[in-house]
Amino acid sequence: MLGDVVRSNAAVRRVFRDCIRDLGLAYSTVDEIAGLGQGYTQKVLSEPPAREMGTKAMWLIAGALGICFVPLVDHQQAALVRGRWIKRQRQCAPECVADGTLRGDAPCRQRRTLHVEET
Repeated sequence: MLGDVVRSNAAVRRVFRDCIRDLGLAYSTVDEIAGLGQGYTQKVLSEPPAREMGTKAMWLIAGALGICFVPLVDHQQAALVRGRWIKRQRQCAPECVADGTLRGDAPCRQRRTLHVEET
């Protein structure tokens, strides 16, 4: 239940069902606290679900149960995809022509100069 690894919608539904059971709540109570329509929690938490739980409903149900989500690094998954990660290249912010300062907060080691040819 709480503290378990959650990697799918089915796992989220399982955590919510277990929490509701452990707290001794009725689904209608969760609906009321979350501000959801009558019977919505039961529909989205049934197995298989009668309807898919949207992101907003997930946050509302979690709030009604006093649950928050804490992002953690999944070292196994990271090891599988690390070779595909491409680091982004930081670009210099464009030079402001009016006062010669750089716009934005991106640091720039190579300051670009604006060359104007006279005709």
